[in-house]
Amino acid sequence: MVVLFPVGSILMRIVPGRFAVWAHALFQLMAYILYIAGAALGIYLVKTVNIPFAGGNLLTNSRTNYHPILGLVVLATLFLQPMLGYIHHVRFKQLGRRTVWSHLHLWNGRIGITVGIIDGGLGLQLANAPRRIKTAYIAVAVILWSLWMLVAIANETRRARRAPAGTAAAAAAGRGGSAGYYAARRSHTPDPEMSAARTVGTPGTGSSRSSPPPARPPRSGNRSPKSYEEMIV
Repeated sequence: MVVLFPVGSILMRIVPGRFAVWAHALFQLMAYILYIAGAALGIYLVKTVNIPFAGGNLLTNSRTNYHPILGLVVLATLFLQPMLGYIHHVRFKQLGRRTVWSHLHLWNGRIGITVGIIDGGLGLQLANAPRRIKTAYIAVAVILWSLWMLVAIANETRRARRAPAGTAAAAAAGRGGSAGYYAARRSHTPDPEMSAARTVGTPGTGSSRSSPPPARPPRSGNRSPKSYEEMIV
């Protein structure tokens, strides 16, 4: 939880092109499988370990149940992540922009992973782990969480700066809709040649004609890597 989930999110923002999606998905899948294994071990301990004197087990005792309860809640919320991510991906390809599914995927992941990292520290406290282990966990958690947030903030800032230029280019192209959006996203700055027809001379007549507008980009398939970079994150 403390390493794989944040690293998988960071990869979505730093790996170029469509490979970012696969790197993100594979890392998060691997992290989730390990998380399920850890949850299964925790459930086994809840069923087998009895608390002396106080009575009950780790889940029924109010002094110890905060860790397993938080862990199961995070497990349930992250279970929704693949579905939310898939819907976000499909809708982004169709519309060329984020939708409510995008923000659900983003914030469900950010909140769930953050709570999971905190719960990992609570688990070490509950297990009475050696001080050096708890110190190492805290150090790794703070470094990776901070790096993850810095990359996310940098990406959001970059998106915000590109948005006005992309909107202006799409309006100049005169197409509107998703096609204009995709055309605008092909560069960081508006390209006048994408928004105005070029005049070419007709041999022997001295007249001129306008070249046909650029071909409409496909709704799916190969596109500029920036489209994938901006999908999330």
